[in-house]
Amino acid sequence: MKPFWKPLLLCLLLTTPAWATGPSSVDVRLYPLAARKGAVLLRTRWEANPSGAHAFIRTEYGWLVIDARGKWHDVPHVTLEPGTSAEKEPWEERQRLDKAFETPLDWKSPPESVAGLLRQYGFTQKDEVKPDQGRGSVSLTPKALCQGKRCSAPCVQRSLKGLKSDPQDGTQVEASFVHSGLALFHNHRRETAEEPTVGASFSESGTGTAWGVEGIEYEDIWGVCPLPR
Repeated sequence: MKPFWKPLLLCLLLTTPAWATGPSSVDVRLYPLAARKGAVLLRTRWEANPSGAHAFIRTEYGWLVIDARGKWHDVPHVTLEPGTSAEKEPWEERQRLDKAFETPLDWKSPPESVAGLLRQYGFTQKDEVKPDQGRGSVSLTPKALCQGKRCSAPCVQRSLKGLKSDPQDGTQVEASFVHSGLALFHNHRRETAEEPTVGASFSESGTGTAWGVEGIEYEDIWGVCPLPR
């Protein structure tokens, strides 16, 4: 996976006044850390900007355990809120957390927020996985989910806060990570010729899940599919 904090840092340097607006966007990141007994531990990052504002946007970091049976256990780590003034916006803290996002877990001294998940599922440093393990071994199109030459019906990807993909929409996308019966896909949708759509589009699902991502112009979302047994 390419480090995503570098383009974000560039955005910080080019930040315009808070009243200016650009394309609406949603950015949802999942980063694999470990796998054990069919369960995968990931870091998570959520940021939704439905207004396209250039001001600081609420950014949520957390942890997630998922498995091929559909279990989904997420816990928060740090949530950064907009400051009371431009001078108090937590840009530096977000930059620090973004740099730490795509790094191996400090198993000797893990954050307290993830300690409960490590105990509950028994994850240790021996279970650490490469974030690109199995990359490209699974592909997804609106017609099929394929593992090599073995194909099945397209799957509905799940992401944070109940977001789900439309399996009949989008373009082919290769898995970024495959392990424990799960495939992780990086989907992104842009309204420009320079950045064509890759993967599916996402929408909110279920009751009480109005996260403001309907009609978003830019989607950058990691989603997960269980693989047929």
